[in-house]
Amino acid sequence: MKNLYSLVFFFLPAVFAFQNLPGVSKPLGFFDPLGLSKGKMDIEFKKIQESELKHGRVAMLASLGLLVQDYFHPLFGLQDKEIGLSIYHYQIVSGLYPLFTPLLLTTIGFMEWNHIIRGWQNDGLGKIANLREDYVVGDLGLNPFDFTEETFKEMRTKELNHGRLAMIATVLIVLQQLQQSS
Repeated sequence: MKNLYSLVFFFLPAVFAFQNLPGVSKPLGFFDPLGLSKGKMDIEFKKIQESELKHGRVAMLASLGLLVQDYFHPLFGLQDKEIGLSIYHYQIVSGLYPLFTPLLLTTIGFMEWNHIIRGWQNDGLGKIANLREDYVVGDLGLNPFDFTEETFKEMRTKELNHGRLAMIATVLIVLQQLQQSS
């Protein structure tokens, strides 16, 4: 019985420590159904949350892009053509413009390099880097509205929740379009 109590009290502080982080909102509170944060230190949890935030941002762009592209595609001279479902538009554009993919990958690489320089420690070659202690998860250095720390946390919570919804929506849109094309 003593081992059970010590186990509960070992994980309890971590759960309560995560209660004040962005992304924790009512009615679910701290939502971790797969238990990915159990036993994680703060720096490891920051990596997980950074990853979730990035995936959410990409999913928000993807879900909006998939929906808009079905009805409106004015770029690359395709505005007057019926080019099919939006999940196949990338292949069509990269077939028409062979430099599109290298240019896209270079842009993404530049953005990632900027993020690595900004938020990650330099632990030397061959070592796994950690986020800097003073790095705020998801902070790209943009604060045009001069948010306070509390407002910034609230906005990150909204962004995380919208990203979670967008990840689910993107998967469902792709599955629906794949079913539609078969």
